[in-house]
Amino acid sequence: MVRAKPISVSVDLTGVHILIVEDDEDSRQLLATFFEYCGALVTTCHSTESALEDLGEYRPHVIISDLSLPGADGFQFIRAMRKLAPEAGGDVPAIAVSAYAKDFTAAAAKGAGYTGYLVKPVNLEDLVTLVRDLLNR
Repeated sequence: MVRAKPISVSVDLTGVHILIVEDDEDSRQLLATFFEYCGALVTTCHSTESALEDLGEYRPHVIISDLSLPGADGFQFIRAMRKLAPEAGGDVPAIAVSAYAKDFTAAAAKGAGYTGYLVKPVNLEDLVTLVRDLLNR
């Protein structure tokens, strides 16, 4: 679930490629539309398998992934991704999003290889701020 509310910051993500891995079609579409509105190029995937296949074709600047995915979950996705060579996308910053609000979930996500973590419903302003922070590292 993504929470849509007015964004108080002006965000220009022109030239930024974002890969969104989310099995919920409504959430996936909302995130894609939001980031496209900010100027980003967006690719969406509904599963770990399709995301790993897409990484073989291009290297996004940032990945946003749900942790609860059908088949292989978001933890399996990030572990497989981090095994890839940097030129194949293994070092791309990745943000985990999850409905699990427990502190151990954030720690587990970061321990598995995610760069950031947000709890659903995701606040779009928090998400875009995190994306910008990751791009500016």
